Amino acid sequence: MQVQVSWLSPGTRCELLVVGPGGRVVAGGWTVAAGHVDAWYPASAPLGVPGVRGFVVATATGKALFSVPLR
Repeated sequence: MQVQVSWLSPGTRCELLVVGPGGRVVAGGWTVAAGHVDAWYPASAPLGVPGVRGFVVATATGKALFSVPLR
């Protein structure tokens, strides 16, 4: 999967978390580079599609920026 977040400031360290039956799993992380605020970042998680309950984009310090629940 890939994630794109276009409103974060350069230098922001982020993680994509996948929410599954056992809690959150880190699927990817990145630092927003200057001039690349609209870049796509790769991610993967060891969960099958039926187990995915949602997604969270958070700072590397754990502050949730937004979440997308699926169920």
